Amino acid sequence: MSHSINSTTQNILIVDDEEDICKLIQGILQDEGYTVQYSTNMTSALKMFKEQSFNACILDVWLHDSSDDGIQLMGQCLEINPLIPIIMMSGHSTVETAVQAIKKGAYDFIEKPFKTDRLLVIVQRAIEYYNLKNENKSLKDQEFMKTSLLMDLAGETPVFKTFKNILLKTSHSKNPVLIYGESGTGKKTAAKFIHQNSTRAEKPCLILNFGHTHSTLEEIETQLFGQNQSQTPIGLLEQAQDGTLILDRISNIPLPIQRRILTFLEKNGLFCDLEGNQKKLNVRLIGTYDCDMLKEISEGRFLKDLFYLLNVLPIKIPLLHERKEDIPLLINSFYKDLGEGESDISHLFTEEALNLLKNYAWPGNIKQLKNFVEWFKIIGLEKKNIINAQDLPPYLSEKNISSHKKEEDNDFIEDCLIVSLKDAREKFETLYLQEQLERFGYNISKTSAFIGMERSALHRKLNSLGLQTSHNKDEPKDIKQQPPLAKQREGI
Repeated sequence: MSHSINSTTQNILIVDDEEDICKLIQGILQDEGYTVQYSTNMTSALKMFKEQSFNACILDVWLHDSSDDGIQLMGQCLEINPLIPIIMMSGHSTVETAVQAIKKGAYDFIEKPFKTDRLLVIVQRAIEYYNLKNENKSLKDQEFMKTSLLMDLAGETPVFKTFKNILLKTSHSKNPVLIYGESGTGKKTAAKFIHQNSTRAEKPCLILNFGHTHSTLEEIETQLFGQNQSQTPIGLLEQAQDGTLILDRISNIPLPIQRRILTFLEKNGLFCDLEGNQKKLNVRLIGTYDCDMLKEISEGRFLKDLFYLLNVLPIKIPLLHERKEDIPLLINSFYKDLGEGESDISHLFTEEALNLLKNYAWPGNIKQLKNFVEWFKIIGLEKKNIINAQDLPPYLSEKNISSHKKEEDNDFIEDCLIVSLKDAREKFETLYLQEQLERFGYNISKTSAFIGMERSALHRKLNSLGLQTSHNKDEPKDIKQQPPLAKQREGI
């Protein structure tokens, strides 16, 4: 009994040096609703394989006009896509040829001339095989993604827990999302987390990065929307059906593409391909950005209406230095992700070394911390029983002050110049003691020893200046969602 396949979504490549054979097979398969392309030589076949996605390939054993025969070409195709079922065919074949093809990775073998029914059965089974393999791979990829996301989204600070709770609540919605924050904070990771915790988790989660500015408008349009069926398979928007499409760095989307996305949202998912066919798509869009979008809008580089439609659920990602107490946990998580050695390495750091890590500004945020852990592994620091501050990279030392810190220091100096000497001294003492407390993790003994003041005298001074004697008394402020810039339109 034959199994039904939605053949309209299946793309098949035929490779034979006889164009008449290619056209014959193309006609047979197109009558069954398959999308079929062909090539008469190895060079163009490889180019098509690299640029497009196929569900099956029918390949002649002998390619007289090519530098390699069909079996060698099959090997190169399988390197590009190991899952692709390749059906070898030949009019001059022997049993040995068929066995050799199967051993080298062919899905099946068919002799010319062949019966149409046999060809269709083999193609249908090959595509069923391909779909099953892809489904299994997709499940494994989902499991890997979940594990990876858990490592990237590790944290116990109140500010991070609030942020993660927002992501979980957002995952239950169907509305578009905009995730914004500085570079390296993990915007794409947050977008994937939303997908993995939604009802779309088993469906595709695709990413289109608009940060690659070298791509032409035509290339971006083809990648997102596809071309007509005689040239290129469907684009990412259709491939993400029932799933999620992440638009990374939306500020770089060309205006013509913005207009097509705007139309798609305004028509509630109604999509018109380049052949004029209208389709209803169910795709959730998640955009990310790290710039001033209001400026982009005011200067005409981004459509205001599109921003309003995407900005239904805005989410700001906290900076790493806003949750510095999570750093030891993140270091352990990233180290475990490298897959070697023990997973808990934060206990190797001395208190002074940990304070350096916690008090560094981390301008590259999560991405920079990952790079630090990779550096840590490469040079083998985990082999030491104790990791001191001097073992850490120079950029982590207190001499490396962030731009935020420099601005604060400039403001401090200006404030001191307009007050009396007594008040300026008090300002300095407050700043100095606050920095030393943070440097030594609010350990009063170590702080008093370093600054040369008795513990009791230090306690009195801290009380007189109104300084906290424990960082645990500080309650981080909750992340507040950026309010939408305008009323959201109904039905989006």
